[in-house]
Amino acid sequence: IFIKIDVEGHELEVMEGMSELIRLNKVFIQIECYPDKINALSKMLGKQNIHQLTNIDNDHYFTNVKST
Repeated sequence: IFIKIDVEGHELEVMEGMSELIRLNKVFIQIECYPDKINALSKMLGKQNIHQLTNIDNDHYFTNVKST
């Protein structure tokens, strides 16, 4: 599942609400997140075994798909 999130500061709440969807599926997530919130977001996603692939400016790309 590819998910794009641009919710102007409400990223943590959105990700909390999607935790079951993420747990049950392989996902790629693009999140627009400002620098002051990215550390909290990355920490929360890390607890769900989601790692960051890269970022382009304020767009951050995450997945729970393991590379081989």
